[in-house]
Amino acid sequence: MPPGWIPPPGAAPRLPHPAPGPAPDPTRFRPRPPRYASAPVGIGLHGRGGVVRVGVRGLGRGVAGVGVVVTLAVAGWLMWVLPGPQMGAVLGFGPVDGVVSVNRCYEATDAEGYTTGTDCTGWYVPRRPGEAAREIVLDTAADEYRRGTEVEVRTARGRAYELSGSAVFNFGTAGGLLLVPFLTLAAWLFACARSGTVENGDGYFLLSLVGLFAAIVLAAVAGILVGIGTAVF
Repeated sequence: MPPGWIPPPGAAPRLPHPAPGPAPDPTRFRPRPPRYASAPVGIGLHGRGGVVRVGVRGLGRGVAGVGVVVTLAVAGWLMWVLPGPQMGAVLGFGPVDGVVSVNRCYEATDAEGYTTGTDCTGWYVPRRPGEAAREIVLDTAADEYRRGTEVEVRTARGRAYELSGSAVFNFGTAGGLLLVPFLTLAAWLFACARSGTVENGDGYFLLSLVGLFAAIVLAAVAGILVGIGTAVF
């Protein structure tokens, strides 16, 4: 616009053009990266990969939960098949099955030659009608009975049992050594099912070792107390 120029009436005033400044520095202003540009597509929780990850974790929890149930079921079944009936007869579950008239007693040993207690042979007279009398072995007797002594017993797996310290220790130890590994495995599977991931098993392994030692100690203490009780009463 020439100097001294006056705009006509009604026309918008024109501002003078700004003086040209220095050119912008291209290294100073950089384009802003888009949001979530550093994460691969489909890996987040709201992407396709996140859905797959949640599904796999849920499947793992289900498998671990089923493993807990199966482990406990197998442990209960083995407990009943192996030492369960004998332990029930030793502890006196159920009515007395009959009376054994002792013939002789002797020191019993296992397959490796270790002493397991005192066994007695004798004539068994059952209390149930219709069951024939027969010769039977009184397993881990509470005492080395004299010939002709009559002992009330309960039977399991073709043998007679009574409450004795040796029997409590033997079958208590067998039950503990059988249950502790299965219970530890069930605890580890439960932890995996709860977290949805594979938990570290080192702590559970040490726990199983402690449990095995505790089972032996508890069985020994229970056997000693039962032995003292049967000797006194």
